[in-house]
Amino acid sequence: MRDLQDELDQQDKPEGAGDIDTIDLEVGEILVGELTGYHVAHTRYGPKPIAHIARDPTGEVIGLWISATVLCGLFDDYKPVPGDRVGIKRFEDHTDPNYKQYAMVFEAGNKPFHGTLPSFIEEKSNGSGTSRGGSDPYDDVPPPTDEDRR
Repeated sequence: MRDLQDELDQQDKPEGAGDIDTIDLEVGEILVGELTGYHVAHTRYGPKPIAHIARDPTGEVIGLWISATVLCGLFDDYKPVPGDRVGIKRFEDHTDPNYKQYAMVFEAGNKPFHGTLPSFIEEKSNGSGTSRGGSDPYDDVPPPTDEDRR
């Protein structure tokens, strides 16, 4: 007989994530901390990106599901890399129940990043950090400064 309780407990658990707790922000919840990395969880709905954030002030590392369209867009716009500080807030849901609203603030870290970013946040070397990747018509626009990101 299958252990259905155990199957549900393991539902959507990221492969290789170890003991990291993963969350979706609740309405009104704010998460602030240092981005420590990314990984992709392989779920029954396909691959889903997760950002690892060391929560202020405890340093507890939380895995934030980056699956909502707006949240994906914010991570793509800011392109935070490990060492950067991020703050994310979830607002009341839009009138469309499938649309979640978020805000993100960003502070660049002081260490250069030379790793690989997930495919949804492509890195393009231009001598000054990360910028938009792919065939975006704004590829020639320099990446935002810390002042721009406030």
